[in-house]
Amino acid sequence: IQAYAVEGIGYDFVPAVLEHDVVDEWVKTSDAESFHAARRLMRVEGLLVGGSSGSALCAALATATRLGPGERCVVVLPDSCRNYMSKFVSDEWMIQKGFLKSARHLGAEEPWGNVPVAALRLAEPVTVSQSVSCKETAAIMTKACVDQLPVVHNTSGAVVGVVTEGNLSAQLLSRRVRPEDAVQSVMYKQFRTVNPCTVLSELSELFLFDHFALVTTEQNCYSDGLVMNKRTLVTGVVTHLDLLNYVIMHSSSGIA
Repeated sequence: IQAYAVEGIGYDFVPAVLEHDVVDEWVKTSDAESFHAARRLMRVEGLLVGGSSGSALCAALATATRLGPGERCVVVLPDSCRNYMSKFVSDEWMIQKGFLKSARHLGAEEPWGNVPVAALRLAEPVTVSQSVSCKETAAIMTKACVDQLPVVHNTSGAVVGVVTEGNLSAQLLSRRVRPEDAVQSVMYKQFRTVNPCTVLSELSELFLFDHFALVTTEQNCYSDGLVMNKRTLVTGVVTHLDLLNYVIMHSSSGIA
């Protein structure tokens, strides 16, 4: 279960006017395919529709493959793109959210462009459990000289969020949280991640929108009954300064 970006659908209540008995099938669609379908309707058909219209088109295309000869499929496009000009209509927004790959990464032609994140000399990550207090978290940040900390699950150790110095300070100073409150109350549940094999040109593109990213790896963890669960573990925190220092150091030495 995670947040979704398509707006206007998927609410946690059932409309009073909905008649379940006339619905034969429910179709699930993803954010990525919905936005790409909506953008295609704009590009090919000239229809300035919104993201939920893309969802409707995706569901219709999936269902239409089962139609027989002479049967027709009618699609209702419920919204326009008027309120989404800075969202899925924008290439930059689509790239930032991971729904669109940049045609050419910043620095792709540079000697360091294809160097993996693993080549950066990142400090060993400092993490906090989700139950650690805001007061203790501030002290850990001060001691470790960091502006952000990955927050991990109390028992599994899997990453569940990120707490930043800016948001922690804002929440404490405005008294929206108390120093004794658990850090999970001020952490961000959405954050950018890369893996050790991500190339620096792709990382530089990410830093056009974000100041840091978590370097993560996937771990298969087996429990009783040979039930396998995937856990996301943090192996480092990379910032734009890490990238900048690497580029400067290797540009001056002429070594890629």
